[in-house]
Order: sequence, then structure tokens, then C-alpha cells
Amino acid sequence: MDTIETPIYYPLADDRIRIVVNYNGEWKPIFWFRIAKDKSIYLGPRLKNISELRKGSKQISEGKVEIKYHEGEKVTEETLFNKSKISFHSSGIINFFGDRSYRDSFRDIKQQEELFITLFMHPSKYETIQKSQIKERDVCLNYYFDEEKPLQGLFLISPMQDVRISKIPSAENQLNLVFVYKDLGLVLQSILSHGIKGIWPPMTYILFKTNFGNNI
Repeated sequence: MDTIETPIYYPLADDRIRIVVNYNGEWKPIFWFRIAKDKSIYLGPRLKNISELRKGSKQISEGKVEIKYHEGEKVTEETLFNKSKISFHSSGIINFFGDRSYRDSFRDIKQQEELFITLFMHPSKYETIQKSQIKERDVCLNYYFDEEKPLQGLFLISPMQDVRISKIPSAENQLNLVFVYKDLGLVLQSILSHGIKGIWPPMTYILFKTNFGNNI
């Protein structure tokens, strides 16, 4: 029987959570998120300086989608570089890089749903912080990196009464992080793992399904 390592955390609404990994003895914040009191979710890769932003959509076919590195429309409005977070409003509105899209509302969510998928660039490309810069709400991980297989993250949202610890059949080094928001009645599950062998992405990708056809 397979076992999955599953740390469980109990943050409060408006706590800003950073996922920080240890790579070659250096601490690297790679992602952050915050769930507000109205259940809206704000998130993004942890990047000090952003040199390039891209956005676009792809058609899902038979449950699969192919995304090539450097695809998408290049964002040229420099003011958006300081507003690179993505927000999933509890009403279903998704705001990203000056655009807006829609998904189903999760104000009264009944069952566990996929929120988004992240493809991470290589950990060496993220900023290094000192131990003194680690914050109380940081989740610090001694995660084993497979240099030949890029790191990916699957984020799920669910009501407290329907939390399922998910196992990805094709994943290696899977680690499930479970964040239980008792004050909101929500659970956010972050699943980190390595997928297939390949080249690491040149940037961090965030992929989410929308209600505009079968698109991501």
C-alpha cells in the first residue's frame, strides 16, 4: 500500500503563506498564497524581480493539454509587472495580468475541486533568503529534487467535510500539504511532485480551467 507524506497546517484567513524549499543548503521561497475572509484566494510565484510575463489560453482535448515553453502573448505593460499576482474571487472571477476570466463560484463549495496547476522553474532561479528572513507562516521544506524532472504543483480546494488526500499515479516524490481554514470551512491542498523527465520551464507557469469552453 502506498503512503503519502501529508503535513497538516491550520492557518487563519488573511495569513500569507510562503512555500520555501531547501536547495543545496539555500532557502528558496518559490510560491505564496493568501485566502481572504471572503474566501477569495490570492497567489503567485515568489519572485523578487520579474523580467517577463506571458498569458494565453489552450484548448483541452480528451482531458489533456499541450503547452510549449514561450507560448502565449507577451505582457508589455510594465505596471503589471508589480501586479503579477493572480486572484480567484470566491464569486468565480479570476483576475490575472490585467485580464479577467471566470470559473464556478466556490462560496458554497460542496466537493473537492482542482483550483490550478503550477509548473515551477528550476529552484536555483529563485531568490535565496537567510534563515533570519524566514517568517512564522513560512512552510519550509527539505524536498528532494530530481534534476531531470521538473517540479509541479497541483492545488485543490474543498469544504472541510469532503477532503480527500489525492495520489497522482504518475508522480514521483509526492508531498501533500494540507491547509485547513477552520474559520472559513475551507481546505486548500497543495500537491508537490516530479512528473516526466524533461527540460525545466524557463519561467513559472500557472494553469487554471475557465468556464469559456473547454479551455485552460
